Amino acid sequence: MYKKLLCNNIRKLREKVNLTQDEFSEKIGISTEALRNIEHLKSSPRTTTIDNICKAFHISPLVLLLDNENKEDLNNLIIQKLKICDKNDKKLINGFIDVLLTNKE
Repeated sequence: MYKKLLCNNIRKLREKVNLTQDEFSEKIGISTEALRNIEHLKSSPRTTTIDNICKAFHISPLVLLLDNENKEDLNNLIIQKLKICDKNDKKLINGFIDVLLTNKE
């Protein structure tokens, strides 16, 4: 299940940034054939490939592992959980988010 989701999200990312397989594979340091095999579920990406994708496109590995079709559901779930947190919890969460965003820069 995760292999399919991961490989599909890599393909969707490539399409979103409007790169060909040749351009995308060059940017992340793998062969076009290797990317083609990943996108067609014939092989799984190596951890170094995932790391290179994340660095090249400034994303978290979680972006590649989440079901982006359900992103709105995840946002709503987070909002619902925040609603039941007290003020101190919200400050702590806000600080955590700041750290996450700083690490992306």
